Amino acid sequence: MHEAPVQRSNALRAWLATAVMIALLPALLVPMLVVTATNPRLTASPARVAAGATVAVAGSGFPKNTTGTITLDGVPTGLDYRADVRGAFSVTLVVPAGAAAGIHTVAATMAAGHPSKTTSKSLAVIMASVPLTVVTATPTTTPIPTSSPTVIASVAATAIPTATTTPAPTTTVPAASAPATPTPASSTPLVSYQPSLPLRAAFYYPWFPEAWTQKGIYPFTHYHPSLNYYDSSSLTVERAHIAAMQYGNIQAGIASWWGQGSMSDGRVPALLSAAAGTTFRWAPYYEAESLGDPSATQITADLGYIRDRYAADPSYLRVHGRFVVFVYADGSDGCAMAQRWHDANTVGAYVVLKTFNGYRTCASQPDGWHQYAPAVAADSQSGYSYSISPGFFLATDPTPRLARDRTAWNASIRAMVGSGAPFQLVTTFNEWGEGTSVESATEWASGSGYGAYLDALHANGVTASAP
Repeated sequence: MHEAPVQRSNALRAWLATAVMIALLPALLVPMLVVTATNPRLTASPARVAAGATVAVAGSGFPKNTTGTITLDGVPTGLDYRADVRGAFSVTLVVPAGAAAGIHTVAATMAAGHPSKTTSKSLAVIMASVPLTVVTATPTTTPIPTSSPTVIASVAATAIPTATTTPAPTTTVPAASAPATPTPASSTPLVSYQPSLPLRAAFYYPWFPEAWTQKGIYPFTHYHPSLNYYDSSSLTVERAHIAAMQYGNIQAGIASWWGQGSMSDGRVPALLSAAAGTTFRWAPYYEAESLGDPSATQITADLGYIRDRYAADPSYLRVHGRFVVFVYADGSDGCAMAQRWHDANTVGAYVVLKTFNGYRTCASQPDGWHQYAPAVAADSQSGYSYSISPGFFLATDPTPRLARDRTAWNASIRAMVGSGAPFQLVTTFNEWGEGTSVESATEWASGSGYGAYLDALHANGVTASAP
C-alpha cells in the first residue's frame, strides 16, 4: 500500500529539518562550550624566548574531551591539542625562526561549524590566550610575570610607573606597512608596562547579557556575534576580547562606566584581572555627563573612587604616570563642562573630554579631547584624536545610518595611522545595539577567528578586504 502524497511530503520535511539541525549542531554547541567552560586558561613556559625556541603550552579548564588548534598571532601553527577528562592538555610549540622580536599572542582555538562560504575555512572560537615575548638576544634576568592574575596582584601596590620613576618605553604607532603592536623594552616587565602616545584604543561595553534585551527586543542587534550572546562577567569572554583587541593592534579599552555601584562598575575588577600578564590596559568612559551635569563635587568624588579602587592596578591605563579617564558629553555641553572638570580634577587624573562646538576656545582645557560619532566613518580632531567607525545600524532602524564598507574601512584605518594623533580610537569593539562592533560576527567571520574588521586593523588597513 503506497503512502499518501501528504504523508510523504511531511516525512520529507521532517527528514530535512533533522538534517539541518545535525549540520548546524557544531556551530551551536561550540559557542555554548566557550561560555560554559570552567574558566579556560592557557600558559606558556617559558614566557620569554628567542625565535626558533620551543615553548610548553598548557591549558586547563577547557571543555572535557575536546580538540582544537594552537594559533600564533591568529595564524594556525599546525599544532593541535586534545583536552583530557579533566579539561587539561600540554603541547610543545616551536616558535618560527623568523618571528619578530616583541610580544605575540598564543591562543587555543576550537573550530565552530562548517567552512565559511567566503573563506572555505572552518570558523574558529578563541578559547584562551597568553602573551609570548620573543627576544633577539639572550634573555635578561629580569623576571617576567606569568599570565596568572594572582601573581600580578601581589606586586600591584608597588609596580605602577609614575612620572618620576620607571618611564614608559617610547612606542609610536608605525606606518601602515608595519604592525602597531607595542613592544616593551626588554628591561620593562609586563606588570609595569604602559603604552606611550600615540596609542590605539577601542570603546568597549561590558553591559551584557543585560543589553541583549532592550525595548522589548531580544537580541537587540541586527548581527550574530561569533561568541554568541555572551555574558560580560565571564573571564573567558573577557580574555577572548582582550586577545581579539590585541590582534587588532588595540592597546587599550575604554570601558563604559556609569558610576559608583553601577552594573558596569561591578565589572571593572574582572576586566583588570583579565588583562593581567598582558600589555593591554583599561580606562573608564565616564557616562554620567550624558544624563545631565554632575557637580564638581560629584566628579571629584568619582575621580577619587576610581583612583583609590582601580587606578593602582597594573592593567589600568596611565599616561605620563597619571590615571586616564575618558568623559562623554551631551549635545548641550560647552565650556562650562570643561570648567567643571578642571575644578573637580584635584586628584591628578589625565582627563580626555568629548568635544563640543567651540571646545578649543575654552579657558579651561583638559589633557585631551576626543569625538564619539559612530555614524561617521572617520573624524579628526587635529592634535588630539582620530576616530573611526565600521558602520552604524541601530537595532530599531530598518536601514544603516552608516553602511559597512570594508574598502572604506581599510582607508579609514590608513588615514588614522597616518594622522599620528595621540589617541587613535576605534568606535567600537562591541556596541552591538548600535551595530558599530568590530568584534567578530557571523556576518564578517574570517579564517583568523577574529573577523574581517579586526583583520584589517591587524594589517593597519594595508590588506584589502572583500566587501
